[in-house]
Amino acid sequence: MAKITLRSRINKGMLRAHARLDTRSADIAISWLVALALFVVLEWFTLVRYWGLGYGSELASAVQGVWLIGEGYWPDSTLLGESYIAQQASFIIYPLAQLTKIFPAAQTLLTIQALALALGVVPLWKLSRQEANLGVGTSVVIIFAYGVSAAIHNMILAGFHPEILAIPALLGIVLYTRLGRRHPASQMGQSANALRTATRRAPNRMLTGHRHWWNVTPLEKTNLSRRDLILLWFFVAVVIFSRADLALVIAAYGILVLIEGRRKLGGTLFWVGAIWFPIVVWVIQPALSGGDYLYIQYFSDYGTENPLNVIGGMFSQPGDVLRDIFTQSNFITIVRLIAPLVFLPLVAFRYLLPAIPLYALYLVADVPEGSIAESTQTIPLLVFVFVAAVFALKRSGQVLVERVRINRQVVIALALAAGVFFIQDSGTSPYQNSWGWYNQSTDETIRLDAVDIVPEDAVVRASPSFLPGLAERVGVYELDTTDQARNDASRSMQGVDWILLDLDDAPVWGNQSLEVQRFATVLRQAGWEQEYSLSGAIVFHYTGNV
Repeated sequence: MAKITLRSRINKGMLRAHARLDTRSADIAISWLVALALFVVLEWFTLVRYWGLGYGSELASAVQGVWLIGEGYWPDSTLLGESYIAQQASFIIYPLAQLTKIFPAAQTLLTIQALALALGVVPLWKLSRQEANLGVGTSVVIIFAYGVSAAIHNMILAGFHPEILAIPALLGIVLYTRLGRRHPASQMGQSANALRTATRRAPNRMLTGHRHWWNVTPLEKTNLSRRDLILLWFFVAVVIFSRADLALVIAAYGILVLIEGRRKLGGTLFWVGAIWFPIVVWVIQPALSGGDYLYIQYFSDYGTENPLNVIGGMFSQPGDVLRDIFTQSNFITIVRLIAPLVFLPLVAFRYLLPAIPLYALYLVADVPEGSIAESTQTIPLLVFVFVAAVFALKRSGQVLVERVRINRQVVIALALAAGVFFIQDSGTSPYQNSWGWYNQSTDETIRLDAVDIVPEDAVVRASPSFLPGLAERVGVYELDTTDQARNDASRSMQGVDWILLDLDDAPVWGNQSLEVQRFATVLRQAGWEQEYSLSGAIVFHYTGNV
């Protein structure tokens, strides 16, 4: 009688567990449970940062925009100096504004953002299980890599950005453009038929099994159901209304869909993206911003008059474009997106192609640097990095009866790489302060008390840490403390009747006690009184008494 070893028992237990999990009901439950767990984690971090006054004008401008819409105003943000919609044609804030009528604006926006990032797990899981036919273990590792992606966690720390809502929608578009086709059996049959046909037509040509990254195996074309089409176009609307330039991703992905065999659907996607983007750039944004072409401010090295001038400048200076794309910081950013997936996306490179045109423009653009500040710029590549990784695993695995079997060492390496890069690059890694349990400090409580002093109808200028709590009003401005205190005080008085100063946001003043006295003296001489001063939080109110 054969001896039963511990290893054999473990293997049998794993096989039983795998069989229980490899069912339709378990498939649905796993993805939604993981999404719920990820939402709880992201919601915790984003609220911890909010309660700790860690957000500034990035969140405050969004809060002011949705509050203005909810109150029936046009969203002309005093923090931005222009319409909130004009920046990126983010019309998606209109339905969000209806929710902020019921719930607190800042917390609602942050919660929706965390929920959107967590929901990306669901279409990614379905792509892995239904389209790539990967096993449960491999699929769990993929969504684990998504959940610990440094880019995902840095986005949650960067304030509110409507384009983050496009992440699950882009993954949903990829999923629903691939539904309605039978695989893998139909693919294998078609490949065999194609091989026999090619052999008959070219009997002397040597055929090999090698496939290049650009090769496309046409899949069996069938029609999407009405429900699937409705969901697909809903996701498209979410993408293009969250940020206008993401329409370029839709257009580029439409070309890939067209090449893969769905010509009508791919062509429609291409034209939707290719038409919407120029309409926004040439018509909508100038109409909302007084005739200015807002995008060209980020490409001033190539042109300053209009978008055609910028495009012409890029074509006339291809060397400068390549130099801007392949800077060291850009190279590091790209590596940080691909390396956690052990460079698997490069194996299925064609699934990265839809993200490249827009992401190349992001790399060329003159935007603030930093892992958190740049996190939302990675959205196009981030989505298709995971899509490419899924299909790379499918290609590199061994096809069994129903599933693709992946080498266990590859799966373990993927999980380890994802975890290591999370610890190294994420703003919520264990080495960052935000990892600890929330414990509101006395200083934060003091700053919240300072905000409560200001009347709801007052026009305010405040340091960035105060702005999210003051944004639900018509007039709120950011306090600039980057110059000498006297100059900052003279500028800060214009057009407001309350000023809130957080000394932690004024690090360039050097000897703060002296500089604060100078700041307060200038205000006092102009008729301002100090209403509150405690632990670095100072509130001034204009009374007119000199």
